[in-house]
This record gives sequence, C-alpha cells and structure tokens, in this order.
Amino acid sequence: MRIENIHHVQLPYPPGRQSEARHFYGEILGLRELPRPAALADRPGLWYDLGGGQQLHLLEIAGDAASPSYHFGLLVPDLAALHVHLAAHTVPVDDKRPFPDHHLIRALLHDPFGNAIELLQRTPGT
Repeated sequence: MRIENIHHVQLPYPPGRQSEARHFYGEILGLRELPRPAALADRPGLWYDLGGGQQLHLLEIAGDAASPSYHFGLLVPDLAALHVHLAAHTVPVDDKRPFPDHHLIRALLHDPFGNAIELLQRTPGT
C-alpha cells in the first residue's frame, strides 16, 4: 500500500454557525470555498481548497465535538506576516516556538469552535 498525500481533513462546527465558519476560513484565512457534492446536501457543511489537491471539510455536528488536541497543520511562507494579519482580525495566536528536530517554527490558533490550527514555517536553509 502506498499513500500519496492527504486529500482532506474534516473538522466539526456547531449547528447554526455556518456563516461564522465561512467568515473565519474564507475571509480571515483566505481559503477558497469549494462546491460540495449534491449528494451531501442533507448534511450542512463547507469545503475549502488548501492547495495541492488538499481540502478542508467542515461538517455541522451537534454537541461539543471540538477538542484542543484535534488539529491540522498549514505550512506557510511567512509566519510573522500571518501573525500580524490574524491580530488585525483579533484572532489570538500563540507565539512562535521551535518544533524540535524538524527545522520548523510554529504557532497555534483556534477557530471560533475550538478546533486548533497549527501554522508552520520552515526555518532558513531548509
């Protein structure tokens, strides 16, 4: 068996908060929304393009499904600039910290529903 890549990651959001999810992921993070298949019309959710054929799927789920340990990581070219952008939108971000033995610096933020997003930038020379 051979795995080629991640196709998608799916995270939950609470009922009735789709517009907040759309604002956070589409407007603040700048992800391009993708159309969802008609076969999924009975289940509220949103899909976003992460680039390179990878996607983020958000699914409306009742209850407290988010956990601080559930997360996905995004490789970004300029973590400092993204930190400034997120601060302008009052999105709190943990300060950069090294990722031991991986030649990465990283920061952590949470979406409005408690799902964690790890932002990673390669260190110079890697």
